[in-house]
Amino acid sequence: GIKGEIFYETLSGRLKVRLVDEMIEMDFPSEDPARIDLDRRIGEIIGIEGDAYYSPGTEKLLYEIPAKDKLETLSFDTKRLLKTDFGKQSKGLIVTCSGDERYDFYSRYFAPWVGIDEDPVTGSAHTVLGPFWAKKLNKKKLKACQLSARKGELETELLDDRRILIRGKAVTVIRGVISI
Repeated sequence: GIKGEIFYETLSGRLKVRLVDEMIEMDFPSEDPARIDLDRRIGEIIGIEGDAYYSPGTEKLLYEIPAKDKLETLSFDTKRLLKTDFGKQSKGLIVTCSGDERYDFYSRYFAPWVGIDEDPVTGSAHTVLGPFWAKKLNKKKLKACQLSARKGELETELLDDRRILIRGKAVTVIRGVISI
């Protein structure tokens, strides 16, 4: 019911949120991940060969695999992530693959380091996924689908100032009043 823009002060800085075409649009900093030598280590944990990347600003690992069907059926013990020394501070593992005629890319996000085995739809993961796929596909605007059990569709738009717009639909699941 709020018209206009809302600003949040966060650890990532000031974030702007607004309603655009019945979707919530969030304005985040973005970071292009760099290639790292962890292909075999991550592949052994999740059981799929792929290419590893790392985003130091978000402390997220990104692992690109070859096929959507492997991403959809991906199942592994997330506790193994916690026990593995990746040589880098980690807050999450993004597993992704290229898209099809409907979406530009697909993903799933695992964050046992912060108590979340799998996050159903993750804005912060798309601050890394957006620049990654924008560069690979040579597109600034992308359609994405996170393939958790709940599934979620998002749109990303890479801006020129190391920012990214992430849009998606949301529903209110709880309302309340806090008295301080």
